[in-house]
Amino acid sequence: MICLPLYTIVRRLSVIKYNIADFSLMQRYQIMRLPWPHCIPVLTNIKIYAIIKSDIRLSDILKVGNEMIREEVRAYVNQYCKLRDIQYAAHELYARKHNLTAKELFVLDIIWFTEDGCLQSEICERLSATKQTVSAIIKKFWKLGYISLTEAETDRRNKIVRFTETGKEYAKHIIPPAASAEIDAMAELTEKDMIELVRITTIFSNYMKEKFNEIKEN
Repeated sequence: MICLPLYTIVRRLSVIKYNIADFSLMQRYQIMRLPWPHCIPVLTNIKIYAIIKSDIRLSDILKVGNEMIREEVRAYVNQYCKLRDIQYAAHELYARKHNLTAKELFVLDIIWFTEDGCLQSEICERLSATKQTVSAIIKKFWKLGYISLTEAETDRRNKIVRFTETGKEYAKHIIPPAASAEIDAMAELTEKDMIELVRITTIFSNYMKEKFNEIKEN
């Protein structure tokens, strides 16, 4: 690895209109842990020079369009997607055991944990589902006598959804066991791992939302 003096790095960064402050944090490039400014690795394959610490963010490096690094990131994305699919499949398979879809299971879950009832619009927002999709699910459970619908005071077009006694009796055999399974799974982690899982997932989820919103429609 080539190490250059600080003034050389600053000079070369200025040529490509990058400066030290442009590089924020990401864990992928753990090439070395020497404190600033003792040593700065040179990434010659993408003609960029960066401080490498334990947490340099790849998005800054990806801006130069290096395809090799994009493929490395893609491999991590694929791994993450497989793990996400495993989690979704667990919910899907559990829902099928009760003759439900995963979306119907999630609706029951939301209603169960809002004892005072929840707005139909809130269910749509939580699930990122269309009004038509949620309305169809709500209508199914309403016809079965599992839920009641009350007009919201602020908006009569919006309905407050609550379990009936029949609905509570039905859902108590479905939702609490599923919630318990999730708690038991999380409890297998150390407290440190739980905190880190939530922290990293929060960051990634926010970036996912941001990057998808940036996609321009044709």
